[in-house]
Amino acid sequence: MNTWTTGLLAALVLSATPVAWAVPITNSIPADLAHRVRMIDGQKVDLTPLWDWYKAKQAGKRGSDSDRPLLAWKRVRLERVVQQTLLHWTVEADVEGTHETIILQNPPKREWDEFNRLKLLHAQLLASTNRLQQELRRVTAARRQADYQERAVSSGMHKWGAAAAATSQADAVAQQEILVAQNLDAARAQLKSVETAGYDFSKPFSPEIFALKTSRKLSGKPVYDRGRVF
Repeated sequence: MNTWTTGLLAALVLSATPVAWAVPITNSIPADLAHRVRMIDGQKVDLTPLWDWYKAKQAGKRGSDSDRPLLAWKRVRLERVVQQTLLHWTVEADVEGTHETIILQNPPKREWDEFNRLKLLHAQLLASTNRLQQELRRVTAARRQADYQERAVSSGMHKWGAAAAATSQADAVAQQEILVAQNLDAARAQLKSVETAGYDFSKPFSPEIFALKTSRKLSGKPVYDRGRVF
């Protein structure tokens, strides 16, 4: 077994921890509504009515927006994070169909970090899977050659020691093939788990959220507050 295969096995064992699932960003209902209770200026706000309204609209039970609750809470899609500070983000966003550059307080930093973590893990697992596929093809070819050599030695007029050595070599290569195949299966399983988290890693972080449109501006930009989530 070569050094790379041994090191990769150790890496797969160490990384085989459960994936912390991020809320998918592909839902038509804003994923941020998974956090229905927000804290704004020391006051709790329950977004459940808005959550229920959007579910009903998605199901075709709402024909117009006239009965939409919590009108000050806007549906915002983050298109690009321009700047991050400890207090807020400056983002380019789609605010209910209008493109704006806004200041977002209480931004989804946890989701941002999770997206980047999963994106890095996805890239690593994809690279590992590709390398393991190549390694498996190499080892399979070596195992077939070792099997052929074992049969040739065993059927010839060779000493017992040569036949035993050929058998031992064939067994060792066969075990290596099994190990690489197991590693490949493990990498594929982890890759599938990450991919089912709902993110498209070929695109930038662009979740849909709900944020309260405040009356304030900062550097000439409107301030929205996502609130502290629970």
